This record gives sequence, structure tokens and C-alpha cells, in this order.
Amino acid sequence: MAGTGPAVPASGRLTGAAIPDTEARCRTLPRFRGSSSRCPAGYERERHTGPVQLETRRLRLRPLLRSDEPEIAVLPFTRPSIRDVALKLVREGASEQEWEQRGYGPFAVLERDGGRFLGRVGLMYRAPFGETELSWILREDAQGYGYATEAAAAVLDWGLRTFDLPYITAMIRPDNRPSLRVAERLGLMPLRDDVLRDEQLTVYHATRRDTATGSIDR
Repeated sequence: MAGTGPAVPASGRLTGAAIPDTEARCRTLPRFRGSSSRCPAGYERERHTGPVQLETRRLRLRPLLRSDEPEIAVLPFTRPSIRDVALKLVREGASEQEWEQRGYGPFAVLERDGGRFLGRVGLMYRAPFGETELSWILREDAQGYGYATEAAAAVLDWGLRTFDLPYITAMIRPDNRPSLRVAERLGLMPLRDDVLRDEQLTVYHATRRDTATGSIDR
């Protein structure tokens, strides 16, 4: 994850035309196939003919593509092994599969003016924990401008309002001060300490109530 400077206003807006019979469309996804439970509230706002796009004052977020691999390769991951995993997921289409199976996934962060690739932000289901995680990472030359907070706030708000999730987490190393500052601006609260890929992490979280009451600092 990468840090940023002062928080800036962020208002995620979903674009794209809604498709008809969203309940039937939802039932085609593996997680709902054969299930007796209803699709999550707000599903119809997320499944549509075009790709999900969120827009903020300065940014445009669209699903990560295989063609984004060269851009992912230059992001400042904390360890080479993490970069290798991220590139493999993009190369093998796992990011696109996440979108198809769960309705959410990683976004490319682009400047609204000019379309420059700034980084990656998004939601990922962490099977070992049974939780959905919000993560972010920006190019080094895009840090310090509030982009991470702006992008992450839009995705967090969209995720909590669109999906039937009790909360969304962010897993952050205790020494990652830039990401800790972003988490603070987002209103994330500590949940527990945990381990992922042999790294000690602090797990932060936000609930739908946090979003509804305006705890996200925008």
C-alpha cells in the first residue's frame, strides 16, 4: 500500500446502464448459484452492460485489465514476492475472474484529465479470513497528493453500500505510516492483529454504519 497527503473530497459515482432481470443475472454467479438466499441489496446497481466505473473529483476508477500488467510492474510493492503475485493475478486473468464471481475486484486508478495510470485500489475476498479487504497502492510519483484517500474512500463507500458485507477490512503493516494515515482519514478502526504471507499486520475495518454516519473523512 502507498500513502498520500491531505484528504480531499471523494464522491464515488457508479456509471453504466443497468441490465434487466438482475436477480436472474445474479444467479449465474457461482456464489449465488443454487443458493436459497437473495442476492445482496443494491446488486442491480453493480451488474450492468458496461464495466463498473467510479468517478471522484480528480480520478476515474475502472476494473483492472490484463493489459495493465506493465503499469502494475512499476508499483512500489513492499517485497518482490508481492509484486510477483500481483503480476501473476493480472496476467492469468484472476482480477477479471474476481469481478465476474463476486461483483467486485481491483480498480485501476486513472487521472480524470488525461487518463494517466496512477495505481491500483479495490476490494479482494480473503478466503482464509472470510473477509473482504480494501487495498491501495500508487506509483511513487503519484504519492503525496491525496489520491489514495480519494480513491479508497470512493471504493469503500461503494462496497459498503452495494454489497451485503458486515464490514470491510484493510490489512496494514504497523510500520507503513502512509497507509496508516490513509486508514485514519477513512475512519477505519483497529480490529485485530493478524498474519498474512508471513507478515505481521494490523487489521482495520469499517462498517456500513460508519459510511452512513459520515465517519469517512472527505
